[in-house]
Amino acid sequence: MNSYFVRHTKALRVRDEDLKGLWDDDRIAVHYPDPGGHLAEQDSESTDPEHYERTGKKAMNCLRNLSESGGYVWAESFVSDDGAAKIGFIEPGTKIQLTTDPQVAIDARWDLRGRQEDFPRRSNGNPAVLKTLKFSPTKSVGRQEQMGLRAGKPRQGTIARWKCGTRLADLVKGRTPEEEWSNLFTEQQEAACAEFLRLRQHRNDLPKLRYLLLPVGRTLKDIDVYALAEDSQKIFAQVTYHLRDSSGFADKVSRLQAYDDDGGHLVFFGRGDGPPAEDGMKFVSVDDVMHWIEGESQEYRTALFSN
Repeated sequence: MNSYFVRHTKALRVRDEDLKGLWDDDRIAVHYPDPGGHLAEQDSESTDPEHYERTGKKAMNCLRNLSESGGYVWAESFVSDDGAAKIGFIEPGTKIQLTTDPQVAIDARWDLRGRQEDFPRRSNGNPAVLKTLKFSPTKSVGRQEQMGLRAGKPRQGTIARWKCGTRLADLVKGRTPEEEWSNLFTEQQEAACAEFLRLRQHRNDLPKLRYLLLPVGRTLKDIDVYALAEDSQKIFAQVTYHLRDSSGFADKVSRLQAYDDDGGHLVFFGRGDGPPAEDGMKFVSVDDVMHWIEGESQEYRTALFSN
């Protein structure tokens, strides 16, 4: 089964009490009222992705796939009293139900939240048709728990496929996650590579990181680790999951090499084997980083893969 991330925010333009009703009934939902990109007099009841455009089509495809094939779910809603998320699963063949269906019994209504100009053909209190799926929750996850999963969640959209390895499935089923590189989110991989440079395990030819100069990842387009080495030179490092002989790998190498004019150390972390140094750039296999993680303390490994 695939994993999915679902968030309910005020952008759904539905009353708080209706979203609370969905949350209490263990339902996820999407609200795309405008098939074809044009807001009609009434919300669409269609669950066919081809009746929607852009984000609506993408969301309805996700919901349809989840309905038909089932999947693991991490759900968040701003109406959650304690800010906790719910995790669970949806059985294959679960029917998509509308909030107008008698079985759902939620009289959902529009709440424009002061943005009448966005929906000129709607008013507060108009009937809202949400497409819902009921899931079987296994536990709640407090806001201070599972920080690795929280950091790796999709950034936008009501519903999205979540490429999180087996992490969510393991959490739902109460299993200890496999300690594999693919079970670390991008942010965790980048942080682990930075720590690898800080301790410089088994590779004396690598610069030894002394201070981070920017947060790891997401700060610069081409650089994942920007730091100061113990020799007072700067470190420019890139972390990728691309294989060494792939075009994606070559493109990232080319972009990192542009920083060679600034002096300092260039370090590239990627999959596969190859010469440790090339054109002034040090190459590190992520397999070596994974072996280092396996040799570190149990506390560190547990924190990376379970928290």
